[in-house]
Amino acid sequence: MQKPKLKKIKQSDKEHSGPTASIIDAAILRCWEFEATRWQEQKAYFRGSHAIASSIDKTQSEIINSVKESMERKYSNGTTWINLYPLWFKENLETYVQDRLQALKVNGFIDNSKAGVWTMISNTIEETEWDLLRLVSEIMLPHKQLNIPELLRPRN
Repeated sequence: MQKPKLKKIKQSDKEHSGPTASIIDAAILRCWEFEATRWQEQKAYFRGSHAIASSIDKTQSEIINSVKESMERKYSNGTTWINLYPLWFKENLETYVQDRLQALKVNGFIDNSKAGVWTMISNTIEETEWDLLRLVSEIMLPHKQLNIPELLRPRN
């Protein structure tokens, strides 16, 4: 009998000591929220007949800056994600965001046909899923025990 293959653990996964991936994923995906929700409003207004799904581009730099801003935002209890993991954010945030962008691509949420540019189709995420992303990134208070294994179901 053949032994099952062990899953190879990347160095970045083994040493991850920051917020759970779902927190970073929510911050990344919310970069596209304004454009995507505008499309959903148009779809509702036109009853779907004239609302055409479009792609929305964001540069990797825009995404990283948006995630940083999200992680610096103070919650009602006065804390931020950066306050909880200051060293991790200083040393690992950009690399981890790049890793999460790749994971979101594999799961069918975004794509990158050009180097350094990420694209989301406006109808990839449903209205109720945007509500969940807002809940995770605005209402749930930062704390180290928070563990959300999978935020949204993969699209592929």
